[in-house]
Amino acid sequence: QGNDPVFRTNHRVKITLSNDYPKNSPSAEFLTPIFHPNVYTNQRVCLGSYWTMAENLSELVIRIGKIIQYSKDVLNLNSPANRDAKDWANRNPNRYPVDNKTFKSAKKPQAQIVWNDV
Repeated sequence: QGNDPVFRTNHRVKITLSNDYPKNSPSAEFLTPIFHPNVYTNQRVCLGSYWTMAENLSELVIRIGKIIQYSKDVLNLNSPANRDAKDWANRNPNRYPVDNKTFKSAKKPQAQIVWNDV
């Protein structure tokens, strides 16, 4: 305990799409706490410095799910958004991934979509 991250079974993420999406990248922010090398301390997800329109919204959601899992195929320790989380991950490689479930499309959407015109 002490300095160990706390396991959560539920996470909430807000994904914001601009008027220029998919030409411009979306933004994603955790609404529940997460300690991860690729998530800034203000809970914004680092989506990388390069955005490609080829990644559709469902793939982005899957990538965020893999971030939650500490999945090694999306974990980027070379360019961390949170250095403390990177240090923890480097010291504890045997602790992740925290979940090995694979993601697949749900028959009924469980996401709540809110449209805000700005």
